[in-house]
Amino acid sequence: RTADAVADIYETSQLTYSEVNARSNRLAHYLRSLGVGHDRPVAICAERSLEMIVAVLAVLKAGGAYVPLDPAYPAKRLQLLLADSAAFAVLTHTHLAHLFAAARPGPPVIDLSGASPVWQQWPAHNPDPIDLGLTPRNLAYIIYTSGSTGHPKGVLIEHRGLVNYLEWALRNYEARRTVVSSSLSFDATITSLYLPLLCGGVTKLLPEGEEIDGLFAHVRQVSGDSGDLVKLTPSHLNLLGERISSQVQHKTISLFVVGGEALAPSTLRLWRQIQPDLRLVNEYGPTETVVGCATYDAPKTIDITQPTPIGRPIANTRIYILDDEAAPTPVGVVGELYISGVGVARGYLGRPELTAEKFPADPFAPEPGARMYSTGDRGRWLPDGNIEFLGRHDSQVKLRGFRIELGEIEATLLAHAYVADAVVITRESCDGEKQLVGYIVAKKGQRVDHAALRRYVAEQLPPHMVPAAIITLDELPLNTAGKLDRNALPAPGFTSPATASQPACTPEEEILAGLFAEVLHLDRVGIDENFFDIGGHSLVAVALINRIRTVLGVDLPVRAVFEAPTVARLAEQISRVELRETVAPAVENTPWFLQS
Repeated sequence: RTADAVADIYETSQLTYSEVNARSNRLAHYLRSLGVGHDRPVAICAERSLEMIVAVLAVLKAGGAYVPLDPAYPAKRLQLLLADSAAFAVLTHTHLAHLFAAARPGPPVIDLSGASPVWQQWPAHNPDPIDLGLTPRNLAYIIYTSGSTGHPKGVLIEHRGLVNYLEWALRNYEARRTVVSSSLSFDATITSLYLPLLCGGVTKLLPEGEEIDGLFAHVRQVSGDSGDLVKLTPSHLNLLGERISSQVQHKTISLFVVGGEALAPSTLRLWRQIQPDLRLVNEYGPTETVVGCATYDAPKTIDITQPTPIGRPIANTRIYILDDEAAPTPVGVVGELYISGVGVARGYLGRPELTAEKFPADPFAPEPGARMYSTGDRGRWLPDGNIEFLGRHDSQVKLRGFRIELGEIEATLLAHAYVADAVVITRESCDGEKQLVGYIVAKKGQRVDHAALRRYVAEQLPPHMVPAAIITLDELPLNTAGKLDRNALPAPGFTSPATASQPACTPEEEILAGLFAEVLHLDRVGIDENFFDIGGHSLVAVALINRIRTVLGVDLPVRAVFEAPTVARLAEQISRVELRETVAPAVENTPWFLQS
């Protein structure tokens, strides 16, 4: 119906509905020729781009199940996931193909960004779903989550679950325009990626490393009219709010949907001050139940001194809160959340025992054969019928929207030749931010190089699972029962070991080194130390940029920290910005990129 309308935008490029359909059809026919069909996985390792959307649609049109692999992950991790999924092919960009070189022989690696793709001559018409033999119970995608045993697990999501969530979201969210700012391997991305495409709207994809800058620019360009939706984590929403409240006061977009971690009352309070009539939806849902299975539409008069509820189940979904005897709890009594309905995943790829444990039969369902998912989350019913989330009853944690099994990090530390024992916990820094901290006991006679150990962990695990600090102990503290006493683990000093030999050379470097240390909670930082090797991540990078703006009066994009992650290199960038601003003409129509 809207063949000539713009469907997808990436920087200065765009695709109409007819163009994205024709391209994805050609690729789908090519994938069919390779043997891709229902329930057959195809890996997609792509940065946010028009090619990424074409790849996702092509796999679905071919009847396959896409397996998103985050290109920010280390090559060893990508190769592990590729082998575990037994993918029929890998769709990726030219500059990322090297990540799969060590996996040869393996599935064919298909270039998405070449000038003359191999599928260019294949037909542009839609593949026939009847010929494909697809049913709602076939797989749509497989997303990997952290595993408590040290091995990631692939969650098998069927078409019926994906369609149920999207149909519900179409009816409840106005989403004719969205911004995609997160990785395809983060299932919350599904909301922003698909909804506009199902109603003739526009999906805008932000370049890698420009998420906060891009979101900030986007919300400043709209006037609060309905139809714009931004989906992000509460952590990102808070950072965005702090930046907006410090620079501009006007209407932003009409709808924020947050998910991936608990929504703090302080974040809700901040946004009520910025835009009192903003619609803000708190969405709850594990990967195993398709993006969101419960939502809470925060009212304008909500008590922002209390925890934000996660709301009520969406359509065709049931949520139970059960006690230790698997009996439903009364209102106000804490229990474990179990989720049932069409959104429940098929299970875990190649893990029948774990699937049986986490997806037991639903004894309360009216239909035979129904299963429910044991979330491990604690909660209770509130008198008004909403659910209050109360954390976990195991070692799984949520950090910046990522679900992390601490056992997987511990297993990686223990695999190091010099480590005899290890434990990982989360601790709050002085500003309330959660950080991963690892504690190790070295094997007898061995001395562990912390920098080398951190590099070793970074070669195995995604960036969000690398501890901000690793501390060596003579032994792990035990309580009187002989079990690990987590409360007795010492707080990290967060001192960078290499600072003594790398002093600042200029006043600007000295100020920057102090700002690096401030946001990373370190005593000192050397001018050549990589921000991301000493505990930094994307959200801390935003905090650093904000401090640079306040202290030095220089407005840098967040991507500057990724491009110049040391004090020395960032000082050079700042010098170039200051020089450019000095020589820029002071006239009203000065281009935005020359303005401070």
